[in-house]
Amino acid sequence: MLYTIENNKLCVQVRDHGAELRSIKEREDETEYLWNGDPTWWRYSSPVLFPIVGKLKDNKYRVGGKTYELPSHGLSRISDFQLVEKEADRIAFSLCWTEESLARYPWKFELQVAYELHGKQVKVIWTVHNHDDHEMIYSIGAHGAFRCPIVHGEAFSDYYLEFNHEEDAPNMPLNKEGQYLRAHGTKPLKGTRLPLCYEEFKDDVLAYHNLKSDKVTLRSTKSDK
Repeated sequence: MLYTIENNKLCVQVRDHGAELRSIKEREDETEYLWNGDPTWWRYSSPVLFPIVGKLKDNKYRVGGKTYELPSHGLSRISDFQLVEKEADRIAFSLCWTEESLARYPWKFELQVAYELHGKQVKVIWTVHNHDDHEMIYSIGAHGAFRCPIVHGEAFSDYYLEFNHEEDAPNMPLNKEGQYLRAHGTKPLKGTRLPLCYEEFKDDVLAYHNLKSDKVTLRSTKSDK
C-alpha cells in the first residue's frame, strides 16, 4: 500500500513493502527527485538494506556452527512492514522477526523505519531493537536512487557529485559476484567533484575507501536543481 505525507514544500510517497520511499516531489514546480522504480531497469527506488549491505559469498554465512542463507541486501527490502504511525508530515513502519525470518537470520529483531518532513528536507530514521539475550550482528544501509537528469532536456553527463571535503581516495573494484577485491582500482577520487558519465559505471558501482566527506550532493552544471 502507498501512503502520502506532505508539507508546504514537499509531497512524499512511501509504501509499506520495504518501508520504501517511492516519490519525493517538490510542490512548487512538481519536480520529482526519485527514480520511478521501472522494473525494466531496476524495480526499487530507495530500499532499506538490513541486516546485510551487499552480497554474501554464495548467499551463505555461518553462526554458531550453523549455515544460513540471505539474499542480496538482506530481508527488509523484500518484506512487508506494518504501519505504526501516520501524521500529515511523518510516517513510521515496523518489521519484526518471525519464525520464517529466524530460519534465515537467527536473531529476534525489530526494525523501525520513519520518515519526517522538515521544510525541503526528508529526515530518515532507523531504529534497530535486539529482542534476544545475546549480541546481534547486523548492517544497515541506504540505497536511494535519485533521478539523473533531474531536469527535462538535460543529460546524465551534465551532472556531478560534489563532496564537502577534498578527497584522495582509492577506488575499490568489485568482482562479478559483487564482492570487493583486495587490490585498489585505477580510478581514485581526487578533489571535491566527480563528473558523471555512463562509462564510469560499466563495471557496476564506484566504491571509495577512507572518504573524508560526510556529505555528497548531486548537482547540475546547467540548472540550480
